[in-house]
Amino acid sequence: MTDAKYDVLGIGNAIFDVLVHADEAFLAKHAMTKGSMALIDEARAAAIYRDMGPATEMSGGSGANTIVGLASLGARAAYVGKVRDDQIGRMYSHDIRAAGVTFDTAPATDGPATGCRCCPRRSDARSSCWRRIWRRRCSRARRGRYR
Repeated sequence: MTDAKYDVLGIGNAIFDVLVHADEAFLAKHAMTKGSMALIDEARAAAIYRDMGPATEMSGGSGANTIVGLASLGARAAYVGKVRDDQIGRMYSHDIRAAGVTFDTAPATDGPATGCRCCPRRSDARSSCWRRIWRRRCSRARRGRYR
């Protein structure tokens, strides 16, 4: 039997998470319902992002989070997930590689931007999330961190 190059391969959604504190006025201005999740287009995502204060940004996606966890335990890990050749796609690629995971998926040069999830957190610790994802190629993802 030939030795495998990797112990584990993950395939999933390359989602970049943006965590930010928000007040009720911010939610109302952007018609965000408390405790909900909504899929939005790039134009609305840009408008919301433009109005945000300082945020914590990190690579995520449940499949990628699992692979990063296994790599941190010593597994030889690789991941396949779609990103675009944009700022978020480059940050995502950097983060997952910095965690010791092989990520050789070529970035797309056209089509939608890299998937992104924003979670404005209110003072009561509840969040209202929106996701901008690759339509027809992605499904839902969970928040995670690679650092």
